[in-house]
Amino acid sequence: MTEDNLHAVARLVKRGRAFVTLPLIGFESRLAGGREGEIERQILAEEKISPEGFEVAENPDLGSRGTRRAALCPVDPKIRVEGDVAHLQFVLPKGSYATVVLREYMKNARGIEAKSSPYVA
Repeated sequence: MTEDNLHAVARLVKRGRAFVTLPLIGFESRLAGGREGEIERQILAEEKISPEGFEVAENPDLGSRGTRRAALCPVDPKIRVEGDVAHLQFVLPKGSYATVVLREYMKNARGIEAKSSPYVA
């Protein structure tokens, strides 16, 4: 993205046709270029993660090639309250985790996970 195409990219984002992605590291990972790629490489170095470590020669099905996924996942929840029970219904794209969405709903006003429910880990 450059200053010249910023408006075009903004339009694509607004239409849901362009989005920020993050790598799911694997042995064929293609990291970003520019400053973003520098950050990705720095994190891998700090965490001592090598993409080659995701290849399992003895059983290739256990390995991970790597991919990129959208950093944000829009959620359109349907909430129904019955007494003191809230029912939350939503649909996520493949590869997204409902536990991540639920954790956000279970935070209190200060952003701290509520621990009063027996269902909160």
